[in-house]
Amino acid sequence: MEKSDKVQREKKALEEAIKAEEKYAQEQKFYQGDEYDLKSKEVDPSTIQNIKGLEPENDFDMDDVYD
Repeated sequence: MEKSDKVQREKKALEEAIKAEEKYAQEQKFYQGDEYDLKSKEVDPSTIQNIKGLEPENDFDMDDVYD
């Protein structure tokens, strides 16, 4: 009975190691990004020329606090 417990523990440890490797492989695929088409998400600069920049509503000045 001792051998079957050892075999089961080894089998379980092996399955966990395989799952960890699969997760690592999937994460590496995500981080490397070689399989992603990022060109489709780029913004054409000519489409944003007419957008005005945001101006601050008020000038944040801490001098008033220390008077």
